[in-house]
Amino acid sequence: MKFHKLTHSTLLGIVSAGLIAGCGNIESPSAKGPAVPSHFLGSKAAVKRSSTGWLANLSDRRLVASVNQAMQSNNDLAAAAGRLRSARAQVTVARSVRLPQVSASGSATRNRRDTEINGGFPTLGSADTTYNLGANFNWELDLWGRLGNRESAAQAEANAASFDYHAFRLSLAANIARSWFNTAELELQVKLARDTVSSLEKNLNFVERGVDLGTSEALDLRLTRANLDTSRSNLEARRRQLDSTTRSLEILLGSYPANQLQTNDSLPDLNDPVPTGLPSELLIRRPDLAASAQRVAAASERVMDAQKSFLPSFSLTGSRGSASSDLTKLLNPDFLAASIAARIGQTIYDGGRIRGETEAARGRFEEAVANYRQNVLQAFGEVETALAAEDYLNRQLRSQKRAVTESIAAEDLAWDQYSRGLVESLTWLEAQRRSFNSRSALLQLQNFRLQNRINLHLALGGDFKTRLQK
Repeated sequence: MKFHKLTHSTLLGIVSAGLIAGCGNIESPSAKGPAVPSHFLGSKAAVKRSSTGWLANLSDRRLVASVNQAMQSNNDLAAAAGRLRSARAQVTVARSVRLPQVSASGSATRNRRDTEINGGFPTLGSADTTYNLGANFNWELDLWGRLGNRESAAQAEANAASFDYHAFRLSLAANIARSWFNTAELELQVKLARDTVSSLEKNLNFVERGVDLGTSEALDLRLTRANLDTSRSNLEARRRQLDSTTRSLEILLGSYPANQLQTNDSLPDLNDPVPTGLPSELLIRRPDLAASAQRVAAASERVMDAQKSFLPSFSLTGSRGSASSDLTKLLNPDFLAASIAARIGQTIYDGGRIRGETEAARGRFEEAVANYRQNVLQAFGEVETALAAEDYLNRQLRSQKRAVTESIAAEDLAWDQYSRGLVESLTWLEAQRRSFNSRSALLQLQNFRLQNRINLHLALGGDFKTRLQK
């Protein structure tokens, strides 16, 4: 089972144009690496739906309800939402620098003049109070677009934080689904171990009566007891695992880990096969790839911002205010004074600071491009691995089901022959052990198949149909 033949190089070609267009005149060999189409910025609706919509394919309504609960109460998701809010606020901060800054000030100053008479002894003089009221104005003119680069970088970083948030939602849903089916499998393993213990207890009673009657040997009794105690130990081990897994799931759901959560006592069948010819464009909706692409865009803007630091800066400053010893005259237009000035600034020598900052920005840009390229390849690898595993697990599951059928029949036959004295106890004890192991392995395989399907949805960024919203 493979992707539709829109291959790795094709997707890398699709996503390269947006990066090159966003880099302006940046000369970097890494600028030819992969990026994301411009419609990534409009994909949030599709990404949000992809976070949980795929759960319906797993045919477990209680799981869907539990995931929806976690979306409201999971503390790690709440922390991710806080990071997103902070990133969005930084956009407002960056945008504000491009706008005029206006401030007001006021003060009152009291001065006292002393006089000296009669042999140098000071005498208190009169006191004057001066009131000041003013307004100041400052506006840096963004002639080179440097402040615009900063705002664009902040916006791209906020977009990345938004995609990070949706990536966390998708990952949280996948982790809950994994833990949910692990818990369900362990509940079935506990039931299987309990049934095995019950069966061995009945067999032990039969062997004990045989020893008393002389039809069974002491060795049969000791082997049966050993098998029974081993099965009891296995039961407690399964119970311990179930307890731990259940508490971990409760924490994921934002609940107190009280080991009270009840999952389904069965593992659902995956009746819907993976569609053939899945288009690789589905990867474009992956929020982690979208976040990585936005970090490339942000790093690009930071490089251009650093480069433009070599250029002069222009700003307008102004003030208007009045000063008077009479508070009633403070707002009188006749006492107001105003000034306006233009300022130009140009760095002559800074010891290589700007050049160093520019090189550092270029390095971060190249790092972001390389990270994105690696993330794309990793995404392809995750999908291809999950698709291949789907075929392997399906064939393995069919073989294991046949093995379970044969081992159960062998166990029944061995017990029947032992009870009639036709075979030794080792024969039916070994048949029973194989039957238990075979049924336990079948439960594990059923869970592995579910886990792999979850991994496939996570690798694709959602279900098998929802496309990116342009």
